[in-house]
Amino acid sequence: MHGAPRMERATAHSRTHLVTRRHGIASATAAILTVFAGTFAAAEPVKLEQPYTDKRPFSAQIKVQSSGHLFTSRSGGQSERHTMTAAATYEFIERRLPPGGRDAQALRAVRDFQAARMEMLVSDKRTTSELLPMERIIISSGQLEGVSAYSPTTLLSRDSLDLLELPADPLILTALLPAEPVEVGAEWTPPEWVSQMFAAVEAVEKVEASCKLENVDAGVARISVRNHVRGQRLGANTDVKIVGTFDFDTKENAVSGAALLYETKSTIGTITPGIDGKLDVTLVRRVAEAPGRLADTVLEQIPVQAPAVAEQLVFHAAPWNARLRHDRNWHVFQAVLEGSQQVVILRRIDRGSLVCQCNVTNLPAAPAGQHAPQEQFDKDIERSLGARFKQFGRKQVVPTENGRFIYRVEAEGMAEITGNKGAVEIPMTWIYYLIADPSGRQMSFVFAVETSLLPQMEGSDLEMVKGVQFLAPR
Repeated sequence: MHGAPRMERATAHSRTHLVTRRHGIASATAAILTVFAGTFAAAEPVKLEQPYTDKRPFSAQIKVQSSGHLFTSRSGGQSERHTMTAAATYEFIERRLPPGGRDAQALRAVRDFQAARMEMLVSDKRTTSELLPMERIIISSGQLEGVSAYSPTTLLSRDSLDLLELPADPLILTALLPAEPVEVGAEWTPPEWVSQMFAAVEAVEKVEASCKLENVDAGVARISVRNHVRGQRLGANTDVKIVGTFDFDTKENAVSGAALLYETKSTIGTITPGIDGKLDVTLVRRVAEAPGRLADTVLEQIPVQAPAVAEQLVFHAAPWNARLRHDRNWHVFQAVLEGSQQVVILRRIDRGSLVCQCNVTNLPAAPAGQHAPQEQFDKDIERSLGARFKQFGRKQVVPTENGRFIYRVEAEGMAEITGNKGAVEIPMTWIYYLIADPSGRQMSFVFAVETSLLPQMEGSDLEMVKGVQFLAPR
């Protein structure tokens, strides 16, 4: 109260100074309130969702840099270490497809690849994998063990199928998003099926996973992710750690980028080397200006479930002028297509366990309309099996509709298996095939399988033999 009269006696200059101070205080207060308002607004829950009904086309670029070591088996139970580096680039346009089921199977997309290429250097051996032009329209579908792929226009090779296992796959990143709106700083645990699919393992022993909304800046939500899964892949013990961040554009309601580090350790498997490696992965994803080849009419023709024939794979034996078709449980273990010891070796894996090994040999051609004598084929079987051979089982000429000759022979015997606890003999069945084209071109197949595992073959041996394609000489 005593200050009021003094204010009344203030000079004009003092009043001006007081007004200026009040104005400065008011401005500062307004600025502070604005900051707090922005803070409160940022703390409001943010919806992070891209529904499957979003049919907009998106362009995506993924770049991968990998380094580490591969391990292969040597005699005497030893292993050999190989230095490995790799680089991969992917560019594609994608559009979402209706769900094919629940959880992982709800994640589907059609993709048109402009680039899909990987270069790998293992010790001093360099290899290159690249999608062929006819393989570049791809249907991608979520599965527990990762995102599977098939082409609606051609059969994929195993190399192409492996190449299409994309790290930082936008379908998986979309599945990591929270089910409800979250505030900045909020954390959530993805469903276990998402963590398994992210790590691309077939069986899970342990999962530790978490996501956190770190911030929202200029309409882009940045989410940190940690995903540690221990389990099995193709029968090998596998440990996968994934850390990093991915971005969600809140204006476009879509995943827009990612920067992830993968660390993978796995033991030597039946068909795979051991791995101790790291992958640095970046993703850039934007709404595309046009769908390109992925027009609505194309999407309308894609079935919800993949046709059975589209799930088959093809092995191109170019020097033999032939192709082998097989289901996805068969994996090419070794291929020597030139020289004196030509052979293609495939192994069949079912639920992580080895079921069968198949050796394919390209035989000298017979005169047109003829084939190697069946009696001679039988004698060759006995000679090749040696002491392991006990007796022949069923023999038959398989009926065909394309003029081919297929002779099937079962041989029974015993095989010695040596392990850490010594050697043991187990009953074995060898299924031999002689196949001859009307032109006289021939191949032989032998499927070696423990007799107790024969039911797991499910006719895949005859299916592979019937699927052989003899091509015209180049």
